[in-house]
Amino acid sequence: MSLLRIYTDAPDESSIRDLVSLIERGEVVVLPTSTGYSYACHALQPKAIDKLYRIKGYTNTKRPLAILCADLAEAAKYCRINDGAFRYIREHGGRYTFILPAVGMLPKSIRQRKELGLRLAEHPIALAVLRELQAPLMLASIPCPEDEDPQDLCNPDLIAELNDARHKSEQAALVVDAGIVERRPSTIVDCCSEEYNVIRQG
Repeated sequence: MSLLRIYTDAPDESSIRDLVSLIERGEVVVLPTSTGYSYACHALQPKAIDKLYRIKGYTNTKRPLAILCADLAEAAKYCRINDGAFRYIREHGGRYTFILPAVGMLPKSIRQRKELGLRLAEHPIALAVLRELQAPLMLASIPCPEDEDPQDLCNPDLIAELNDARHKSEQAALVVDAGIVERRPSTIVDCCSEEYNVIRQG
């Protein structure tokens, strides 16, 4: 399993371009986010999304998905965001997942959904990737095996070991090594109705 070391305080442009090249080829990678390490792939490539499902072990393609965007301007291409939701999202951080009506340029398999999870990037590496990619990322959490400590998923070396243990066709292509990244779930807020509902507190 390949580990790509990128420093959070000064992401190397060449390394970011190499990472984006992998994503553009339809690969799934492991990226640091504001809620910990996550699987990520190109959100506009159906084959990449299918691979993400296989890695997650999903057989039901209606399982929840979240896209990661660089900012609200990009997010508005894929989610319907009214003025109230815009203000609410802007006031909250990247550790939130906002459930919004799905619209726009997503692949057909995703566009058929009525709702979509939206996250905004805060981690410098994820943000650098999004700006170079000029497209959203599809995210999925990394499951922790029953015999493993969930805190192991804060460590990129241990994530790479767990990834190596998977069948080769179900592996992420690369793990970004940004050091230890705290793992904590996002707060999920349903913004599809006038009264926002916190589904899960992070």
